[in-house]
Amino acid sequence: MDKAQRDALEGVGLSPKEMTVYVEKGDVMGAIRKISAKLSDASISEIKKQKIVADIFNSSGEDAGRSWLESLANVKMKLTEVTDKTTDWKKKLK
Repeated sequence: MDKAQRDALEGVGLSPKEMTVYVEKGDVMGAIRKISAKLSDASISEIKKQKIVADIFNSSGEDAGRSWLESLANVKMKLTEVTDKTTDWKKKLK
């Protein structure tokens, strides 16, 4: 992790060390979801959000788009979360 990435993480209240632990454990999506949740924070200016995306994710983050990255905070990651919701909908449709 370079200095710009560390500074960007710290600038939104995230610990670079904590993000590194996520990655080392193989939970890259966990780290991305934490960052995503911070990008959804309305108190952070749009300019700062763009800089965060550019500094942390480099060009791949810019290509993906900030709104997509922000939406990742709400993605259901456990199969049971998805199947439970599907089951509820199936019951309502009957």
